[in-house]
Amino acid sequence: MIATDLAQEQAFWQRIDGRMLYGGAERVQLLRAILAQLGHPEDHLKIVHLAGTNGKGSTGCLIASALRAQGYRVGWFTSPALQTPREQIVLDERLVTPTEILTAVAQVKVALAQLALDECAVSAFEWSFLLAMVCFINAGITWAVVETGLGGALDATNAIEHPSLVVFTPISYDHMAILGDTLTAIATTKSAIMRPGVSVISAPEQAAEVQAVLTQAAQANATEVLTVTDAQLTWQAQTLTGSILNVQTADFQWRALQIGLAGRYQGQNVLTALLALNQLPVTRTAIREGFAQAHLGGRLALVQTQPVTIADGAHNVAGAQALQASLDQLLPATQPRIYVVGILADKAYAKMLPWLTQHASQVIVTTPAHPERALAAADLAATLHQEQPDLAVQVQPDPQAALHQAQQLAGVNGAVIVTGSFYLLKAVGIWQHSGSPATMPIS
Repeated sequence: MIATDLAQEQAFWQRIDGRMLYGGAERVQLLRAILAQLGHPEDHLKIVHLAGTNGKGSTGCLIASALRAQGYRVGWFTSPALQTPREQIVLDERLVTPTEILTAVAQVKVALAQLALDECAVSAFEWSFLLAMVCFINAGITWAVVETGLGGALDATNAIEHPSLVVFTPISYDHMAILGDTLTAIATTKSAIMRPGVSVISAPEQAAEVQAVLTQAAQANATEVLTVTDAQLTWQAQTLTGSILNVQTADFQWRALQIGLAGRYQGQNVLTALLALNQLPVTRTAIREGFAQAHLGGRLALVQTQPVTIADGAHNVAGAQALQASLDQLLPATQPRIYVVGILADKAYAKMLPWLTQHASQVIVTTPAHPERALAAADLAATLHQEQPDLAVQVQPDPQAALHQAQQLAGVNGAVIVTGSFYLLKAVGIWQHSGSPATMPIS
């Protein structure tokens, strides 16, 4: 039965339109109509709705982990999915099963039939969102942490009309062809997930134009933006598997707070999550326990120790900067770094590369696992040669061969960093389960 359900679930996803149907408010209205036919499952959940450019996964992970530690049944809708669409739907600390997906699919199909629609009227991401809401209810979930997929105003998750809390992680440049090429435009579309009277949390140190947009949108929704002020972080310990830090702000203080997520850039996510949890019925004991248990694949994830192999899906300039700052803190300055880099063609890769390869001994460029959007390895190499002519660059279009080559070059003493896109992580076989440490085949 389990094998049959898995085959049927895989066949379902193969039938669904994988294109991103984005760009019209009618898509959000369609999803609200479907949810209405389903009895509005989302309205029976207490939802923390997150939007932002970077940090949604880490912040959502911390919030969900603390809620679980409090004893709540917690659902988490996250992205991207690397191996199966089911990775987007986490029930407590496990992925939704094929059987649970098929049960929810049958429920959604009934709703679609009532609207004279077939299953292909809804895109893959829209299906994932709808199935998450149904699966959460079917599993008895109380709290749901829901991340936007792209933007805010026209994102599928904006069908949610009654969140309990809205959270904005750092907003910067990404998806400019869709969201706009200014921070004001990008922040404006993301701010559309706000709802009247619902509290809003914003990451500290947002750009001035971003903060102005969020403040104005909050005023229009008769609410206010809460953000951490006067923050001081003292790092007691930093390793590739987590951190211990002291936190002092105008609103709260923590000593020896253990975080199961690596990287100094997690400090901003920790502050955002702590302020968000201050608005929720969660004890300090649960927060401490939840943060220590938090794990997230594909973000500064140590996936192998011999040689040290680190995977990070940094795919925009801000992400690349954060990754390099953390690597400089965590890796010895004398340790050779061999980078495996693959990027999508619609990203600002020319601006990303100086950060991604800042301290590289060698770079092996490859092609991510996305047939429509991947930047060919040869084109990426040409850009690198033009920008950094003295950098040792090799071209290996096959991602797994590129990883094997990098690990051979690193030997016992070097470090391999796989980065540039989550689709590259998928191509080299890194498994991202959002509740567990990342793993990968040993080469």
